[in-house]
Amino acid sequence: MQNALKQPRGRPPKPDEERKRGNLTMRLRDAARDTLYSAAEASGRSLSEECEARLENSLRDQHLFEQAIDTELGEGTAGVLALIREIVKRVGTDCVPYTGSPGATWLQHPVAFDQVAKAINLALEALRPAGDPKRLRLDEMLWSEGLAPGVWPRAGEIRAALLIDAVVDPDSAHAGLGPRARPIAKKLGPKLVDRISGKDPDKIGRGIIEEVRRGGVEEGK
Repeated sequence: MQNALKQPRGRPPKPDEERKRGNLTMRLRDAARDTLYSAAEASGRSLSEECEARLENSLRDQHLFEQAIDTELGEGTAGVLALIREIVKRVGTDCVPYTGSPGATWLQHPVAFDQVAKAINLALEALRPAGDPKRLRLDEMLWSEGLAPGVWPRAGEIRAALLIDAVVDPDSAHAGLGPRARPIAKKLGPKLVDRISGKDPDKIGRGIIEEVRRGGVEEGK
């Protein structure tokens, strides 16, 4: 009975927020270190507290970003986007050959780019729903604003051409991207935007429409 009533030895455990923090050693560029020093002085924190606060905020913001994507796209589509993101991260990293250029990514190498594209296509094929799209009536399943029913079989490609053209020319009013065009262009960076521009996505979209129309005329004959 006496043994059962004995108090445990040592101090009681502290709450998580009061426990001693572990050490993390890292290297910083001079500019980043100076910025952190200035921010720590302005906020009344120590340098380590400033770093910890910023890391915690970053992790919190990442979680909020994930929640926003889930809310915007919903179950299924948000999962597909997450799968493609992992494919790009893993395949794009594993398949980049040594080029001697620091920071080279799959976007700079044609073979690595091809591997990522094939990996994404494979994943999408695994998700393809049952049924033959060529034998289904498009007018029962598709509605594409601004596109005549005759070009609906290529509606996805045409819409993609309009969207990437809006990234090249954010002031174009026909693509439906609106204010989102400029942030997307900024994330791509000027080199990739110039790459898209060189392929003239507006001309590509118009070419697809003309191709479909010519095919329809030939079939009518």
